[in-house]
Amino acid sequence: MRGYRWLTGWYCWLFLFCALPVSAQSCPPTGPLGVCNLEGNYSFTYRYNDNTLSETIDIASISYFVFFPSFPLTIFANVEQTDPPAANATYTLEPENGIGNPLEISLDLFLTNTEKQLAPGVNDDWPGSAQPAPGALTVNIADGQSLSDSRYTGSFRMNLQAFLSGNTSIDFQLNVIVEPSIGISNLPSAMDLTNPNALAGGNFEGTVDFCVGGRGFESYSVELSSEHGGTTDYQLAGLTDTSERLPYSAVFDALPATLQDSFIRQADGSCQANNASITVSVAESDWQQARQSNFADTLTIMVTAD
Repeated sequence: MRGYRWLTGWYCWLFLFCALPVSAQSCPPTGPLGVCNLEGNYSFTYRYNDNTLSETIDIASISYFVFFPSFPLTIFANVEQTDPPAANATYTLEPENGIGNPLEISLDLFLTNTEKQLAPGVNDDWPGSAQPAPGALTVNIADGQSLSDSRYTGSFRMNLQAFLSGNTSIDFQLNVIVEPSIGISNLPSAMDLTNPNALAGGNFEGTVDFCVGGRGFESYSVELSSEHGGTTDYQLAGLTDTSERLPYSAVFDALPATLQDSFIRQADGSCQANNASITVSVAESDWQQARQSNFADTLTIMVTAD
């Protein structure tokens, strides 16, 4: 009976021992359970010509039976999102400036030659290793997301457990820095100003449609510049005698270009559809005084991310 009570007491002591947390570790990890090189702050740059992003954090792991160091034990792991808390089965990074929607990411964990995709707070198992084994946490961003902000961030915690070898948690932060980009697409090389009823008077007008797109910003400003005038005075020059000028007006997206107002970004870099226009008009009172038939000007459109 005494031997039986001693044996029961020994098992109880072993259980209490295994409930003790294992402290965070430096590389290479030491046993009986650990992952190193994950704790901290990691930043990745999403460049203007990237369609997707996949970045890897190199780590190492170890897991063995505390009383038999040569005996590897299965690692049970999960990654939870601590800030902001995951609202569904998807990891997200929040826009740091509050502009636009969260950025969805996925995480893949590679331990002891086994890679699995993680889900928030869901436990899975990986083979253990009695010796430090190389591993990796891969951060993936899928294409097709609207990146309005310049920086996205989120806080995470990896929880590890191994039977009879304790448990440990590692906190880390992920940041994605979006390289701002803006551009104009589908802009015709020339605009003809027409007036089908010129004999009856009226203005000569022309309109072109195009696309302004990019990422890493929410809004942009526009500046128009006339080759023969300036940024506030638009002028057409005669082809025969360039000293003769015709003033004209230029309107961007139905707002006077000289107001320097901001416009909301409506497209990413792919610019699948036109979302902006410029209308140029020469007033009847000006063209009727012209001594020449043909006039031209180069109008430069400058878009700047705010």
